[in-house]
Amino acid sequence: RDLTKELTKLQTLLEKEVIEIDTINLSVHALKGLFLTMGNVTVGDKLTELHNESEDTRIITEIKLLLAV
Repeated sequence: RDLTKELTKLQTLLEKEVIEIDTINLSVHALKGLFLTMGNVTVGDKLTELHNESEDTRIITEIKLLLAV
C-alpha cells in the first residue's frame, strides 16, 4: 500500500506544471527506503543515486524513465 501511494504521489508531482525538486527528492527518498525494505536493491540503489544527483533536469528525466518501466 505504501509503495503504491508513494509511486502515485511521485507521478502526480512529476505531472505538475511547476515541478518542485525538493518535494520530488522527499518522495524519492521514501521510495528508496520502501524498495530496499522489500529487497529490491537494484531500484533502491538507482533511487539513492538519483537522490544524490545535483542536476534537477537529470533527476526528473531519470525518474520519468524509471517509472515508465
